Amino acid sequence: MKTVPMLGAAALGLMLAWVANARYNQAPPAPPQNATPKSATQNAPLKSASSPGAPAKRVIAQSIQWRPSLEAAFAEAKKTGKPIMADFYADWCEPCQILDKAYEQPAMVAESRKWIPVKIDIDQNHFAMQTYNAGSLPTIVFFAPNGEEVGRKVGFAVPKGTKTMDALVKYLTQDVMKTMRANAAKSARKASL
Repeated sequence: MKTVPMLGAAALGLMLAWVANARYNQAPPAPPQNATPKSATQNAPLKSASSPGAPAKRVIAQSIQWRPSLEAAFAEAKKTGKPIMADFYADWCEPCQILDKAYEQPAMVAESRKWIPVKIDIDQNHFAMQTYNAGSLPTIVFFAPNGEEVGRKVGFAVPKGTKTMDALVKYLTQDVMKTMRANAAKSARKASL
């Protein structure tokens, strides 16, 4: 019997989501007695924010001023001329949790001021996930102030040799986001002609 590959992928995705949801509904693990201070995480090895077997709810960094929706971000972009960085995520996505740790770092907070940052939980907003083709997580989509998509980063492939949070933040701010800001500026100049 022939199967359609996309149907198989969709079924696998639904199964993984069901398993993740079942794991998520378990009681959270007790906090460790000797927790590491936040400043000590800057040069810590990259790893998931959750312990194996009991994923914790994804905590969004408080210092980045995340916008509540793409609609709000697009409206603000029209007024301010700033580009948009839209992070599509899910609470059960371990690479998304690592990215959240990067967002807490001072260099990322500083970088976020050059953007209009918005987070979209794909489990809560299926329409946005489908509209912007953000089924693979994490997906970060970059928009020029005029709303034109100027780039995207799909998945979480850490460059070879990146072993600390500082190295990851440097890669994100100096390579990925700098390139996307340049693309957004080109798009804005092109739109104004």
